[in-house]
Amino acid sequence: MIQTTEQINTSRPLEYDISPRSLPEAGFQSYEMLKSNTSSQKESFISGMVRNPEPTYPYLESLAQMDAGILRLYDAIETVKNLEPDEEKASIVAASLEFRIAEMEYVKLLGRLDFAVKERLPEDKVRELADEVRTVGEQLYGIPNPEIRDAAVAEVWSQLDGKQLSSSAQRLYDDLHNGFSWNGSEIAPLSRPESAKSLPDFNHPSLAWAGEIILEDSSELEAYFNEWWADKVAEYGEDYAAYPEDIVEAYRGAFKLLDPEGRSGVDVILDPEASALSWESSLMAIKVGKKRAPICSAATLFQKYLHEGKGHGGRAISGLSSGLSVLGTGLYTNTVRPDYLTFEEGLCTTIEEVVSESDPQWDGAKLGHYINISLVADGADFRATFETAWRYRLLMKLKDGQDVTDDMVAKEQGVAYTALVRIFRGTPMNMGESYPDIPPVTFNKDLAYLNGRILAMNHIAKLHETEDSAGLMRLFVAKYDPTVPEQQEIVDKYCSAV
Repeated sequence: MIQTTEQINTSRPLEYDISPRSLPEAGFQSYEMLKSNTSSQKESFISGMVRNPEPTYPYLESLAQMDAGILRLYDAIETVKNLEPDEEKASIVAASLEFRIAEMEYVKLLGRLDFAVKERLPEDKVRELADEVRTVGEQLYGIPNPEIRDAAVAEVWSQLDGKQLSSSAQRLYDDLHNGFSWNGSEIAPLSRPESAKSLPDFNHPSLAWAGEIILEDSSELEAYFNEWWADKVAEYGEDYAAYPEDIVEAYRGAFKLLDPEGRSGVDVILDPEASALSWESSLMAIKVGKKRAPICSAATLFQKYLHEGKGHGGRAISGLSSGLSVLGTGLYTNTVRPDYLTFEEGLCTTIEEVVSESDPQWDGAKLGHYINISLVADGADFRATFETAWRYRLLMKLKDGQDVTDDMVAKEQGVAYTALVRIFRGTPMNMGESYPDIPPVTFNKDLAYLNGRILAMNHIAKLHETEDSAGLMRLFVAKYDPTVPEQQEIVDKYCSAV
């Protein structure tokens, strides 16, 4: 627990007391509390045995941990106010910690709603809780922007209308166009906006421009990965591939180039139970899943490091050296869009793409979360959203004249189910079956992916207009959103020497 002001060793840096390493709640991630047993219900759901999943959330069954964490954050805020002589600086730190408190309170609300639905409490009580969950979730993570929603759906229809469809594909297209039924219940058509703006262009010259500048700035890192890979090939042969333990080794070495003395504490960890490669804010580390597939080239190892290491990790290292620790752990402000992470996620994904030879497209994976959350906002439940989602995802992947096979359907249904679970995390997914008049609720954090891509790509395009390469590289000095003026002002003031 955070020490009282009298107990604190005043020679110890204040940053210690609000670092996720000493105060894990400062890096709290709400989704960590929302793990469920939905994977075990996947087969019965897809086969149609149930209309909607009925998840069990083990971490929501006892929320004493949340209360203890909230108290530690309040103690940390008091510590900051008492020990930080700069009132403006103290208020900036406090705002970021207060956002974490709000996320914890949101998790508590989710737990209460889940309990209320499972216990079949009176409808007015459940409705009140659902409305509160919806309101707080929207305050934290936003709501679908109608302009972006329409652009995303219009992109789907544009791609589908441009295909020559086989008869089996045409049936799915007609389902989306006209609506269809599932087990006697009607599924609404996928809306078709009369007019919509286009999504950012992956072929815009600003992206190639940004890629060249980032590659030039990262030449030392690239040389390191090439040399590291060559040493491994010399030791193990031309068929060498980097398995998770090797990825950890390579990335730890790369961090020594960004943080030679290791002052930030940013690290790389191996997770025996995970299969992904990701940045974990609460651990201030890249997490390498031991179950992930090996990386088969130095170029891919380098490109993924630019995303996780230079993007997420480098912003942390640089921000922590600014003297305002939340610029390293993540800046939140009392603004309409409060968080740094939406922009950062978009920036890091864009970075990885612009330095690679990939040909990114607007596909179901990039658009799905936004479209699906929008469908639920319009009243669709888990099942209705799922039946729409797997259809448009499958059709977007088809080649001209290609028939729809059972294997294709099974694959896209599996992917769509997993994606739907994400946006319903923490919520009673089958609430409508007991309370049909209460609109479903979603976990809106995944709106950040499309929002962030658009923010980052548009911002890079703006920088390109004046060939502001210094402005591009300044995006790496802290964990902030340059499109939020208040956050840009904070970075301009406290990162002037970085």
